[in-house]
Amino acid sequence: MEIEKHVPKRAPLELIKRLFLSKKYNNNLVERLSNGDLTIGQMKQIKNAIKSGLSEKQIDSLINCKKDEKAMATIIEIAIMLNKKGDS
Repeated sequence: MEIEKHVPKRAPLELIKRLFLSKKYNNNLVERLSNGDLTIGQMKQIKNAIKSGLSEKQIDSLINCKKDEKAMATIIEIAIMLNKKGDS
């Protein structure tokens, strides 16, 4: 028995919106990081989160959590595992 996994394709308009809105989000993210609330270690963890493919919402939550860099690293690991679990 074969099971097919249906993955809906994104609508072209949604993709275009995402591309244009992501620049706005990126500018907002840079502003938030440069306002001085985060330590260098926390900013490195945010960089790791971005490299690991966490969503904008997950990155926002990570910035807002105000945890130390070790706690942030653990949160990132958990988010990556949850994202992988959701993809399967």
